[in-house]
Amino acid sequence: MAKELKPTRNSEKAKKREGEGVLSKDFDEKKKRKKKGELIAEAMNRGMLNFTPEMIFEKMVSNYKLAEQLLGKNIIREISDFSNDYIEKNIRIPEFQKEILKRINKNIEELKRDGFLDKEAMINDSGIELSLIEDYLKNLEKSKLLPSSGERQHKKIRGFDIKAVSPNRKELFKDLLLTKTVHNALKREHKSIEEKDIVWAERKRKANMEIIFALDTSASMRGKKIYYSKMAALGLSYWAIRHSDKVGLINFSKEIESVIEPTQDFKRIAMAIAKVLPKGQTDISLPMEECSKIVRHNEEKELIMISDAMHTSSRNSEKAVIDSAYKARDIGLRVSIVGISLKEDGRRLARRICDITGGHLYDIKLVKDIPVVVIADYLNERYN
Repeated sequence: MAKELKPTRNSEKAKKREGEGVLSKDFDEKKKRKKKGELIAEAMNRGMLNFTPEMIFEKMVSNYKLAEQLLGKNIIREISDFSNDYIEKNIRIPEFQKEILKRINKNIEELKRDGFLDKEAMINDSGIELSLIEDYLKNLEKSKLLPSSGERQHKKIRGFDIKAVSPNRKELFKDLLLTKTVHNALKREHKSIEEKDIVWAERKRKANMEIIFALDTSASMRGKKIYYSKMAALGLSYWAIRHSDKVGLINFSKEIESVIEPTQDFKRIAMAIAKVLPKGQTDISLPMEECSKIVRHNEEKELIMISDAMHTSSRNSEKAVIDSAYKARDIGLRVSIVGISLKEDGRRLARRICDITGGHLYDIKLVKDIPVVVIADYLNERYN
C-alpha cells in the first residue's frame, strides 16, 4: 500500500506565500480602484470632463505652478506617477518630459480600458459611478455620517441617534428629561447618575417632507468646497430617503444648470449630484423661484442652499432676491442656508432670507464641516 503523501514544510510555506500573494494582489486592485474613483471625483470637482493627455502635459510644461492650481496636485501626481516636487524640479528636462507624457498616456488608456472613460477620454457614467462609490460614499461611511456596509440599521431615529452627526454635542442635552433622570438615580440610590438612569425625550416624527438641495456650482466653488457640498447632498439624500422623505436637487450658478424633482430614487439623485461641475457666477434667487415649480404645495418642504458668495450675478438685483424669499414663504417653503466663509454683505443677505422664510443660517469656516451641519439640520428639523 502506498504511503500517504504529506505536505512538506516547504510546500506549506509555498501555499501560505501563494495565499498571501492572492490577498496582496486583491488589496492592490482595490487600492487602485479607489485611487481611480478619487481621481475622477477630483477632476469633476475642478470642472474637468475629460482627460486629454496633450492638454494636461502642455499645462504642466508651460507653467507648472499654474497647472497645480488648475488641475490640483492630486490629479497631477496620480496621472503621472511622479511626486509633485520631483515634477517641478525636472519638468524642463526633455528626456523627463517624454517620460511624463508616456506615463500620462498609459494611465489614461488604462482608465479607458477599465470602462471609466469613453474613446475621446470623456468621463462616462461608469466613471461617475466609480467616483460615487469609491470616494463620496466610502468617505461618508468613514466619517460616521452613513452606517457602514452590513451595520445594523435603526428602525427609527431618536434624539440621541444624532450624536454621530451633531455639529454641537451640547445641543443633545435638550433631549434629556432631567427631572425623570434624577428621580431614577435617587430611587436606585445611586451616588451619581448612571447611563441606565438617563431618560431621553422621544422626538415625534413629522409628516412626510420634501427636501430640495440647492448647490451653488459657480466657479468659486471649485475643489474642496464643491466636494464637501456634494458629500453633504449625498448624506442628506440617504437619510431623507431612508425615512420616507423625498429629495430634489437644483444645481445653479448664474442660471439653473439642472433640476431633479423630489424623488425617493437614491441612485438617480446620487448620480446627478456626482455629475455637478463648477462654473459661472451665483444668482441666489433662482433656486427659490424654481422650487415653486417642483414642490407639492400640501407637503412640508425645506430648501437647503450651499453657497460661498451668496449673490454675484448682475442679472437680478438684491431686491429681486428678497422678493423671491417672500414668494418662497408664501408657498410654505422654509429656506436654510449653509454659507461658506461669507463676507458681511453675503451674511446679511443670507440672514434676511432665513428670517423671512423661517429657516436657519449656518456660517461655515471649515468646508469639511459642511456634511455634518447639513445632515444634523435635517435630522433636527425632522424629529423635533
